[in-house]
Amino acid sequence: MQGISDTRHRQLVDALLQLENVLNDRGGAPKDIEKAADHRRQLIEMKANYDHFVSQLAQQIDAYFAEYEKAKVKFLGVKSRELKRQIAREARMFELHRNNGYKGYGT
Repeated sequence: MQGISDTRHRQLVDALLQLENVLNDRGGAPKDIEKAADHRRQLIEMKANYDHFVSQLAQQIDAYFAEYEKAKVKFLGVKSRELKRQIAREARMFELHRNNGYKGYGT
């Protein structure tokens, strides 16, 4: 899927408007004039919707990455370091306790 080109959109809308004007000036079929106008209006409305959704998507992406960074750096990183220190302390205490226990019982 690719994005909608602003330039190509404007060119097509302008071409449809020019066609409407030419058909009006030359007495073209009302059905054709209305069809060109309908296409132009639909394209303009759809492009506005597209721009709105792209803007919302950009905001959602920004919010996601902000939350991702908070979770990864400010929470997970901090908690991981805390747990590493805690596990290291507990391992040293277990080793000391084990060594003292063996010495106390002569084993």
